[in-house]
Amino acid sequence: MRPEEGELTFHTRVNEGGQCLFLSTSSGGIYLIDEDRSAPKNSPYMNRYGETFNKTSKRWDNYFLDSENGGLQ
Repeated sequence: MRPEEGELTFHTRVNEGGQCLFLSTSSGGIYLIDEDRSAPKNSPYMNRYGETFNKTSKRWDNYFLDSENGGLQ
């Protein structure tokens, strides 16, 4: 690993050709990685009230993929 390189960036550089998209199953967030740049995004999952999934959410089964805007805000 390079100095100050995170695990996702390292994995992307070594195994994925420098570009990758990760979905965190614990937080529901998305991480877009391109070479040395990364961009965290909100969860693409929303409940019927328009709230996105986060670490304090108790259950996954109340959330559905936001198809209106692809989930990326």
